[in-house]
Amino acid sequence: MCEVFKEYKLCTCSDKIDKTKPYWVLNKGTPKNKDNDILIEGTLIYSEDEINREITEDILLQDLNSKNIFDFDYHPLKNDILKLYDGKYIYHFIYSKVESISKWEIFDKGPFSNNKFKLRQKRKGFIEKL
Repeated sequence: MCEVFKEYKLCTCSDKIDKTKPYWVLNKGTPKNKDNDILIEGTLIYSEDEINREITEDILLQDLNSKNIFDFDYHPLKNDILKLYDGKYIYHFIYSKVESISKWEIFDKGPFSNNKFKLRQKRKGFIEKL
């Protein structure tokens, strides 16, 4: 699974995306309500497949925070939300800014996260292996 994203570029396109193949979508998230943070705690038991997904997600996060993986001049803004699909899994990331620290973080798209932001699509495209 990790090999899918070994060397890649997020390429832009204006055509309709084939969602059966690897693709990405960049949205601008506007918070709906700052007071609706809900914390849920629990224990997860991971299968080997889920562990591979987590490893890939960590690699993608490291790439987002260390190099430009887009094929255009892009400077992320607070609450930009990136969705990546590798052909099997969907990964969500959000660009956050706390005090003077700005970085991409894993964005939990659980039932409560969906209601926190209105999304406006900025760009989309396919993932090109290099």
